Amino acid sequence: MIELAFVSGRFGWAIYALSGVQHVLAPDGNSRPARADEFGAFALERGEFEEVREVQLDALKDLLGKRIEEQNALFLFIAPE
Repeated sequence: MIELAFVSGRFGWAIYALSGVQHVLAPDGNSRPARADEFGAFALERGEFEEVREVQLDALKDLLGKRIEEQNALFLFIAPE
């Protein structure tokens, strides 16, 4: 169980901690250790991230995919023809 995660469709990734190690979840469903610059983006763009509490990794993957789809749909809606 992941206690706290932050999801961004705009950035296309989620940040979470598991067993004391911070990870980034990519759109392809793979996780890797987070880099310092990713935390910098999070700090600067805090409003772009949705806070999610007590979530399983599979549910976090599904939520990230949904937020990316929503962001893409919004982009297509507002993009000029």
